[in-house]
Amino acid sequence: MASHRISEGGAHAPSLDPIVARAFGAFDHTFTVCDATKPDCPIVYASDGFLRMTGYAAAEVIGYNCRFLQGEKTNKNDVRELREAIKKGDRWSVRLLNYKKDGTPFWNYLVVAPVKLADGTVVKYIGVQTDVTEVKDADTGERGIEFDEKGQPVPSRYDARAAAATLGRVSEVEQAVRTAEGLGNQAQRRTGMDLASTLERIEQSFVITDPSLPDHPIVFASDGFMEFTGYSVDEILGRNCRFLQGPKTDRAAVAKIREAIENGEECTVRLLNYTKTGEEFWNMFTLAPVRDEQGIVRFFAGVQVDITAHDPQTEHETVAEITFKEEDNDANVQVSKSAAQLVAGAAAKDKEFEPPWKHMSGHMLQPKPHQLENRRHWEALWRVTNYNDRPLTIDDFVPIRRIGQGDVGTVHLVALAKEKDVRFALKILTKQEIIDRNKLHRLQTESTILNQIDHPFVATLFASFQTSTHVYFLMEYCEGGELYDFLQKAPGKRLSEEATKFYAAEVLVSLQYLHLLGFVYRDLKPENVLLRRNGHIMITDFDLSFCASCQPHIKVRPGNPTWYPGQRATAHAKKKKLKPPRLPKSGSNPTIVAEPFTFTNSFVGTEEYLSPEVLNGTGHSGAVDWWELGIFMYEMAYGTTPFKAATRDETFSNITNAKLTFPDNIPMSEDFKDCVRKLLQRDSTSRLGTLGGAEEIKSHPFFSCVNWGLLRWEEPPYVPKPRRAAPVRDEEIFEMEI
Repeated sequence: MASHRISEGGAHAPSLDPIVARAFGAFDHTFTVCDATKPDCPIVYASDGFLRMTGYAAAEVIGYNCRFLQGEKTNKNDVRELREAIKKGDRWSVRLLNYKKDGTPFWNYLVVAPVKLADGTVVKYIGVQTDVTEVKDADTGERGIEFDEKGQPVPSRYDARAAAATLGRVSEVEQAVRTAEGLGNQAQRRTGMDLASTLERIEQSFVITDPSLPDHPIVFASDGFMEFTGYSVDEILGRNCRFLQGPKTDRAAVAKIREAIENGEECTVRLLNYTKTGEEFWNMFTLAPVRDEQGIVRFFAGVQVDITAHDPQTEHETVAEITFKEEDNDANVQVSKSAAQLVAGAAAKDKEFEPPWKHMSGHMLQPKPHQLENRRHWEALWRVTNYNDRPLTIDDFVPIRRIGQGDVGTVHLVALAKEKDVRFALKILTKQEIIDRNKLHRLQTESTILNQIDHPFVATLFASFQTSTHVYFLMEYCEGGELYDFLQKAPGKRLSEEATKFYAAEVLVSLQYLHLLGFVYRDLKPENVLLRRNGHIMITDFDLSFCASCQPHIKVRPGNPTWYPGQRATAHAKKKKLKPPRLPKSGSNPTIVAEPFTFTNSFVGTEEYLSPEVLNGTGHSGAVDWWELGIFMYEMAYGTTPFKAATRDETFSNITNAKLTFPDNIPMSEDFKDCVRKLLQRDSTSRLGTLGGAEEIKSHPFFSCVNWGLLRWEEPPYVPKPRRAAPVRDEEIFEMEI
């Protein structure tokens, strides 16, 4: 047997530092850590949760490969794909039928994540396991393992929150392993959070019910509801709300609720309910319908407000005998209704959409004015489609390599099959995953924005098409890769003040353009800023954005506009032509203000970039983009974000409470610090850009030397070196989702 040692929280191999093992033991998760530098990738750490779940002793686990969990009916294709991902050093998630030591089968939702050195060498693999056997099937509501007529296990479509919870655990364990390997300061890929977290962040006692299912069951229950009633999640989900009723519950109030459900209306009633222990409480209950765009009720939000209150002089009264003053009753009704509107507004983002791919025909879009810079690509596509006489299909392209991995899709570098020197970025999404994980609204938003935009600093969409299983976005390929990667390779992982100013200016202009169209971006970070061949930026990934409305207007400011010559555009001009025009000493400076009209409660964005109003659930508008711009500028200048902490909760606490500080060892101008301070105002109404839009930020002294009119002709701080693309040979083509 392989030797092992027991530490607090799990078992580990002698080769693993005991201090590191104790750090791993702090996590109450089910996971293993494997050593990728040794043959057969043996387990060097197994958590107590893993040992309990599988029934194996530490000596039977440490030093062995994880394949001992496999059995007769484990899907070999899934295992093969997992093995290939490990060989490539990729992160992978899969649902496997595994077996405990006593032979009991269970559905294991497994996420495997590599831990790499700076040179890309994989040193450890983290495997986080979640037993989803008893998670209810999303379609049938059944638990457990079903087998088909051939005796093969039938995978269930379980709630995506099981997957989301696993991914969160991976993140925490991964950080601990990175720290143990001396990689604690190496930046990680940061993923955005969206609607799946929205309801969970609302600090109310509420449930979401589905009227389309028999008996109108609860499909979501907040933590507040569980604490309020004493019931666990397994005792709530799938049941009707009537389990809160008891012998003294007013049947007339219940009938009023039932009538509101039948009519699809909102109602507020006061009724006596009971906790799990039988304790009585007065519940000011508001039921609010959540409708789709056709006006059909898809869900109901039910909010509970405990209005039980005892007067010390009436201690002899039972809860049921409490009387309420009319003015108190009105106040309680208003509180309940306000909370219900908040919850219903968040739940509305989860309503059903008509599948966005219904209109993805494969026909090319008409090139817009700024997109004609890619004339060579447009002309090649016209030739392939016989001048748009037929739609594009996946067969028109050959894959070269994978260049990106998102939350719900992958991005591949592809070439035209008939003109292999013409290359594109192809974003590929799996339809079933989008449906299972409630991401239809995200796909709808991204498709809407990509089809409308036309700007030098924003992504270009050539066409979108589909197969029976996948959705494809054919987009411009940026040879320079992500600004994130450039930042990681820079000395100290930071840029000079001038470089920071350049990229911030281009991002600011692109955000101004999106706001002009009524789009709130909501996911600014270096990973979503790409570098074109000429070194200028392109922002991409709009699935977390919000489509609102905008009414641009002119605001006249005192003083004259400024004018500065650009470097490239004026390189060959005569000196006398470089002088600014003569303007009167006193004048007016008309500027355009275009801020989206919106107020939403969605919990979206990337952890370190989230604004206080998003975290607090108080509702946010386009001002969140200016907060993110401040974080973005800080990260470029200092190599880290200002409120980052060891854990997500600590980061969130810092965002809402910690004082903004600037490192003393990195000299930056006072204008830079002042601009960042004003962008990172926690009160969004006082934030730079909230009232005056992008023009207000442009007029800050930090950007005073930027020639906004000729920005795209300025020399970038970094121009990617052109790489000679190797020809694509048929035998080199790898498998791509079709």
